[in-house]
Amino acid sequence: MNRTFVIALIAVLSSAMGTIFAATSASATGENILYWVSDEGHTSTGDNRVFSSPITQTLINSPISGNTASTFTSRALATDGTYLYFNDNNNSGSWDIVRTNLDGTNKTVIATGVSEASQLVSNSTFLFYSTWNDGVFAVSKTPGSTPNRIDNISGSGFQGLAVCGTDIYAEVYSDGLYKATSNGTTAVSFTKNTANAGSFNALSVTSLACDSNNLYLGQLQGNGVIYKTPLSSWNANPSTWTQLNISSVTNYSWGIFYFSDSIYFSDSNGKIGSITSTGTSPTLMTTSGSSTWNVAVTAGPTPTPTPSPSNSSNTLPNTGSNGESLIGFAGLLLMGGISLLAYAIIRRRIV
Repeated sequence: MNRTFVIALIAVLSSAMGTIFAATSASATGENILYWVSDEGHTSTGDNRVFSSPITQTLINSPISGNTASTFTSRALATDGTYLYFNDNNNSGSWDIVRTNLDGTNKTVIATGVSEASQLVSNSTFLFYSTWNDGVFAVSKTPGSTPNRIDNISGSGFQGLAVCGTDIYAEVYSDGLYKATSNGTTAVSFTKNTANAGSFNALSVTSLACDSNNLYLGQLQGNGVIYKTPLSSWNANPSTWTQLNISSVTNYSWGIFYFSDSIYFSDSNGKIGSITSTGTSPTLMTTSGSSTWNVAVTAGPTPTPTPSPSNSSNTLPNTGSNGESLIGFAGLLLMGGISLLAYAIIRRRIV
């Protein structure tokens, strides 16, 4: 074995071990988190709480920590990835719009004395919400803000709501599907889908969601589908919309939420499921309580690496899980042994 070959061997092994170390020491991104409103564990009518769980095949039904509501929440729920937003009953006959950290702590009131929200959605600056009798509202995320009604639609039955860029879509049970462009501060004129407004009412639309290209519609008609259409075709007859078949999970979809190429949905009867945005892999994720309402999803937090111990510490560096730490330590020993062996071989050849 000549000196050149040994040096080359060390270089190759060092590169390989570096790859191993990178794979074992990098902290994996935390699991995405699903939140939902449910009456599980409560007996009073409308006595809902917010639940959360990492997104796995079977969810773990547990209320988020902290005082998420003074008494109970409405069915509405939203997130911007930093906070949760929901409707909190304040024991005085009216409701508050509140936010909490993603773990349910640090509850902060955004707006007081509002009506019970049907659906609540968020963009970077505003919260938008619909109330059954009163219309569509926008409110700044700044605590202490005053909501502003932004629609010009008469009647009642305001239910589904989605904000897609600067466009806002609203479904009115007694009237049909509407669209407008809103800056969140002034009232705007909504345009109605007149292709077949009556069919939207027949679907009993409960919620809307969107991605950058498509609008999704959740409904209680009982035909086991979520409707989907390109945003550019929002005013087409609903009979032409694509149908995502969720009948293997449930025949209903009360709350829907788009996240990372999947639609997450509840069915108001305790089930929560998911389906890809292309209509594949319908999955039952959990059965939670007797009633489940709106759902929301956030990206899981990236674990913060634990700093390496000081020289006086006798503990090994924390490189992730215990298994990863052992692999990394074994790799260090192996690399050290190879280096000593190579050095001995070279030295012997020189001597």
